[in-house]
Amino acid sequence: MFSNMYFPFLWSVFKSVTLSCKKKVFGSFKWVTMDRSSCGILKEGWVKKRDEYLKIWKSRYFVLENSGTLFEFKNKTDYDNNSKSKEQYDLRKCEICLLEDFDFNGIVITWQDTSSKITLSANSEDERNEWLGALDSVTEESLFSTLDCDDNQPSNSKTQKIGLKDFEFLQTLGKGAFGKVLLCKQTNTNEIYAIKILKKVLIIQQREVDHILTENQVLKATNHSFLTSLKYSFQTDDFICFVMEYVNGGDLFFHLNKEGSFSEERTKFYAAETLLALSYLHSMGIIYRDLKTENMVLDKDGHIKLVDFGLCKEGVSYGQRTHTFCGTPEYMAPEVIADIEYGQAVDWWGLGIVMYEMICAQLPFYNKNYEILLTLITMKPVEFPGFISTKAKDLISELLVKNPLRRLGAGPNDAEEIKNHVFFKGLNWTAIEERKVPPPFKPQLRSATDTQYFDAEFTSLQVNLSKTNSNKILTPTEDYFQNFSFQDLPDFDSIEQ
Repeated sequence: MFSNMYFPFLWSVFKSVTLSCKKKVFGSFKWVTMDRSSCGILKEGWVKKRDEYLKIWKSRYFVLENSGTLFEFKNKTDYDNNSKSKEQYDLRKCEICLLEDFDFNGIVITWQDTSSKITLSANSEDERNEWLGALDSVTEESLFSTLDCDDNQPSNSKTQKIGLKDFEFLQTLGKGAFGKVLLCKQTNTNEIYAIKILKKVLIIQQREVDHILTENQVLKATNHSFLTSLKYSFQTDDFICFVMEYVNGGDLFFHLNKEGSFSEERTKFYAAETLLALSYLHSMGIIYRDLKTENMVLDKDGHIKLVDFGLCKEGVSYGQRTHTFCGTPEYMAPEVIADIEYGQAVDWWGLGIVMYEMICAQLPFYNKNYEILLTLITMKPVEFPGFISTKAKDLISELLVKNPLRRLGAGPNDAEEIKNHVFFKGLNWTAIEERKVPPPFKPQLRSATDTQYFDAEFTSLQVNLSKTNSNKILTPTEDYFQNFSFQDLPDFDSIEQ
C-alpha cells in the first residue's frame, strides 16, 4: 500500500510512460490517506488560476484543508488575517485531470454534478505533484476516474444511435469562432432542426469547455415555452453537436436594425414573455447572465425564444451569490463590473437594458472605449428621450438601479415584483404563459426552411465540415465531454457518443 506522500516520487518514476498506461498502473494501487488531522491543512501556496471568461491567469493563494475544502484568497494576507475567502470549493465529489501535454503544470478540477470546472497552474512540476497528492487525498473518487471515456461503457443492444449521418445539411445559418450553425433535416423523420456543430480542439484550446457543458446542462434540464429546446446532443471524434428546434423568425437585434424601434405595446409583449422565461430559470436556480436582443429570437408565430445558454450560472437561488465576470459589455450590470457578489438581479438589469433599446432605438449606456463604457454603466444616471411614457420610464428606471439590492425584482418575490408594476397593468399573465395572446408581429415565412431572417453573409456559405487534428489536444477529447449526450424524443433510448 502506498501513501499519497509518495505521489510526486511515483509520478516522476512513470514520467515517460503514456497517460493511458499511468492510468492502469495507478489504478491498481490502493491509496491510503495520511492522518493529518492534527494540523488541519494539507497544502497551501500560490497557484495561478485560469479566468475562463477573460482568458487570463490570475495568481491566487489556495489553502486545502483535510475536510476536503479548498479555499481561494486574492492574497496571503487575507488568509493570515482570517478574512473571508474569495471562493471555496468542496473537493469530495470532484474529479481531477492533468494537462500533461502542456508546459504550465496544469491541473483541471471538475464537478460533474454542476458541470463546473477550475483550471490551475502550479509554479513547477514538483509543486504540481505535491498538489496532486494533496487533492487526491480528499477526493472520494480515483484520481484518474475522469479519464474513462463514455465510449468504453457497454451499449444497450436495444438502443438506436443518432449521429451526423442521420442528418441532411441544407444551409448555413451562422458561423462562429468554434464552428457553424446549420439548417438540417433528420433523414428518417424529415423533421427540420438547427444543428450547432463545434470543433472540440478549438473549444479545448480556448478554454471554453465550461461554457459548452453549461449550455448542454441547462438545455437538458429546462422545458419552457419561451426557451429554445434541445432535441439531441452528441459528440464525434472531432465535433460537439447540439440539435435544436429551428427558430427562424429572426432575433430582435435584426428587427430593430430594420425597423428602428418598437412601440411600447410591442415592447411590453416581448418583455413579458422574456420575464416569464427568466423567472422560470430563476425558479430552477439558474441565472441567465446574457440577455441581449441578439439572444431574443422570434419563432414562426412571433413569440420570444431565448437562445444561447453558455453563460448561465447554475445553483444560484434567491439570497445566493456568484462572482464570475461575464456577459456582453453593453448589457453588463454594475455589480458584475465591480467584481462583487451578485445574484438573480443581474437578469433584471438586462431586462431594463433591452426594454430601453427596444423603445428608444439605442442603448442607455454606450461608448466605443471599453473603459469609458464600464464607467458610464457604473456611474451615469439613465437619461430618457421625451417621447417615452411615464410608466415605461418608471419601470426601466427601477430595473436599472445601480444598487442590485434596491433594484426591482431583487427581493424574494423575484419576477412578481416586476409583474405588478403599473406598466404591465391589465396584462393576463396566464394567457401570456400559455401563448394565447396574439404576438404584435408575425414573421412572414414562406416555408418551414425559410432563412430570410438570417444574415445572407452566412446563408451563402458552404455547409461542408472540416475535421481537425485531434492529436494536438492535451488528452483524449472525450475526457472533457463525458455524459454529454442527450435525446428528447421517445423513439430513441440513447445517442451516439
